[in-house]
Amino acid sequence: PNTRSFSRPVAEMEGLYHIVDACSGLGAVAKGYEACGARVLCHVESNEVFHQWSAARTTKPCIRGNVADMHTVFEVSKCVQQSHVLAAGVSCQPFSGLGDGKQGQDPRSASFTGILMMGFFLGSLAILLECTKEALKSEWIQQQLRRFALQTGWTLHQNVLHLHETWPAMRTRWWAVVAHPALSVQSIPQMPSMRFVPSVMHLIRSMLLMSESEMAQLVLSLYELRSFHDAPGGIDR
Repeated sequence: PNTRSFSRPVAEMEGLYHIVDACSGLGAVAKGYEACGARVLCHVESNEVFHQWSAARTTKPCIRGNVADMHTVFEVSKCVQQSHVLAAGVSCQPFSGLGDGKQGQDPRSASFTGILMMGFFLGSLAILLECTKEALKSEWIQQQLRRFALQTGWTLHQNVLHLHETWPAMRTRWWAVVAHPALSVQSIPQMPSMRFVPSVMHLIRSMLLMSESEMAQLVLSLYELRSFHDAPGGIDR
């Protein structure tokens, strides 16, 4: 009674512009894909709050479910009748330097292997993965990727990108492309680097008008100041 069956679409190059947005959160990355001319087929999210957020703001199907659950894969398959790319920002806590470093022993790591499973069963053209920078040095993650590539014949490319070289935000993340060999993916290029360090003033030239109560929300408390001072590298970094 728990058996589910679904067809796998024929691999077509136009599928590069059809995106399944898994582990979608607020759907911010999906906005980037759409800005590049891609069409989002559906959003997949296990968190109820994020799921409600997306459902209230899009006409695209929003599926609530765990990507490691075959029933979720089945629900996604209903929205994926054509060739496509699967994109996901998997759980970073098992691998983050701020976490406990349990890697594959952390139940949340199932989102990583779950995405690989979903991409395989749905016949995705490629799987785009994003996680904390420590993923590049995680033996567990690298082992899973090597095994997947070996069993499927797919290619694997990965890199660590620094957003602050292009945009005023400290955001360093690992990105990987696991792709059908027909795509001939070569590598993930570095972010374009400005000849200056971007800052907020390059976006907002003058301070926004705010009331005292609004300004008070931005002022760091003594506890927050102490935490920043105690952080590795100090408050300047």
